[in-house]
Amino acid sequence: MSNTIKYVFVVMSVTILSKIIGFARDIVMASVLGATSYTDAYLVALTVPEMMMIVFASAFGIMFIPVFSRLKSSRGHESAVIFTNKVINLMAIMGLVLSLVGIAFARPLMSIFASGFEKETFDLTVSFARILFSGMVFMSVNYILTSYMQSNENFAIPAAMSIPYNIIIIASIFLSSKGTIETLVYGTLIAMFSQFAIQFAFMHRRDFKYKFIIDMGDENIKEMLLLALPLILSFGVIQIQVIVDRMLASNLSAGSITALSLASRLHNFAVEIFAISSLTVIYPLLAKNHAENDMGTLKYSISRSINVIVMLLTPIAAVTAIFHLPIIKLLFERGAFDSNATQMTSMALAFYSLSMLFSGLTETLTRIFYSIEDTKTPLLSATAAMIVNISLKFSLIGPLGIGGLALASGLASLFRTSLLAYSLRKKIGSFSGMNMTVVFSKVVVSSVAAGVISKAAFGHISRAVAPGFWGNALSLGASLALAAVIYLTLILVFKIDETNIIVNLFKNKVKEKVS
Repeated sequence: MSNTIKYVFVVMSVTILSKIIGFARDIVMASVLGATSYTDAYLVALTVPEMMMIVFASAFGIMFIPVFSRLKSSRGHESAVIFTNKVINLMAIMGLVLSLVGIAFARPLMSIFASGFEKETFDLTVSFARILFSGMVFMSVNYILTSYMQSNENFAIPAAMSIPYNIIIIASIFLSSKGTIETLVYGTLIAMFSQFAIQFAFMHRRDFKYKFIIDMGDENIKEMLLLALPLILSFGVIQIQVIVDRMLASNLSAGSITALSLASRLHNFAVEIFAISSLTVIYPLLAKNHAENDMGTLKYSISRSINVIVMLLTPIAAVTAIFHLPIIKLLFERGAFDSNATQMTSMALAFYSLSMLFSGLTETLTRIFYSIEDTKTPLLSATAAMIVNISLKFSLIGPLGIGGLALASGLASLFRTSLLAYSLRKKIGSFSGMNMTVVFSKVVVSSVAAGVISKAAFGHISRAVAPGFWGNALSLGASLALAAVIYLTLILVFKIDETNIIVNLFKNKVKEKVS
């Protein structure tokens, strides 16, 4: 367990650094380019190839891990490397085909995502999309390179791949401000290639040798494709909701898509750092427990995983809901990003905060099902949640505008989490439900107390410091630090087991250093 926690902290640390640079990119874009029709066109054009990769390539990347691990265990490392080469070549071909399809059908595809755009903005979106579709070859292969490295317990390099990606895009934003917006689009294409090139070079320096092998008759390839099919459908169902978001937001005021995108990134920041980072390490462990038919350890790992996600995301959701306006104001309101853009983005973030915990739990429960080789249940839950989500979006956008789109996502996440939890209990039996309920109650009390007290402190500090950026930064930073101290103190007082595990891990590390 201590090794798992150590790996989680490594991935989490690298992910935090990556996300900070990612936020620097968003801050630079908001400041330099603002929330305009140009940024809307760029974000929609980038969304489509990314979405296609999430639907197809990520499904193969996820199911590559159990097949690779089983092959490596039974036939050795060399056989697993040969299998990896076959998958890489298959993904390169798939990426090339998708790129050509995207370029050829860019206009009808963009009409789905940007139906509310004016003609000039729409034409610009189509032009950008045709450029970015070219990067799908690199993106598709990169998913397999990431899975290969994670299967060999190399978690830091894949987690760090967004660092060069975002640095290149930041440079492109500055260059585009002195030239044309197309500079940013071509810079993004170079950034896509950089992720592939760095991981590929790193693998070659270690224990991987690339060979051009294509073998669609390979039984392991067939198994991976069979397992990935329900995932592709699941991810497709999820992305339909993103399409609806973009379609509805494109009919709101200019800059709405950018505001929704920025709020979504902040929401995903928390989920990816705390939930996805943990699952990157825990997922192979769960698959191993299932392969060994060790149900006792599997249930223990499941309950621990869920408790950790609850402990990490609940306080983040609470402070985000409370401080949504000062967070957006501090991060983005400068340059071309005006107070109107701040209001739009903060409203979306306030409603997105309600879904943070449930998004993390959905990711956790979904990976648990994948680890026990059940890909159908997540598909059914995703389909049901999609129906709920889209229905709510059309109902809530009228009275709440951009906030209604975010709120609908949160309610749908709660619905899907409930479905998955119920289905998992039916499938494997009880997995410490009472313990998780107790932990959840303690965490909620701690989070609410931390949020309320820090909000009161924020009001006093704000009145005591000079207005402006540095005054806002001091007020918000001090208040969030106070919230963290209060929360950590309370969960230690409540003696939650997962907290004790982490504390003991650090104590052991200190003893090792002293020795």
